[in-house]
Amino acid sequence: MKIEFFTDARLSEMWGYIKMLLEMVAPGVMIFFAIGTAGLLVSIIAKSFKQASKEKDDHDYDYQEY
Repeated sequence: MKIEFFTDARLSEMWGYIKMLLEMVAPGVMIFFAIGTAGLLVSIIAKSFKQASKEKDDHDYDYQEY
């Protein structure tokens, strides 16, 4: 007795399950990663503004009298 897994019926059923999985799960995964990426982007922008304002305040000025 020969058992064949890759029959047309089983392959179409497998691709149906994969399609259903991608349609149901993919939007949730994309939303999760989009929120995480937005949070990282906001933190990078905030750090850059803090660093820029700190650099303005930390300039050393040399005064020379002649």
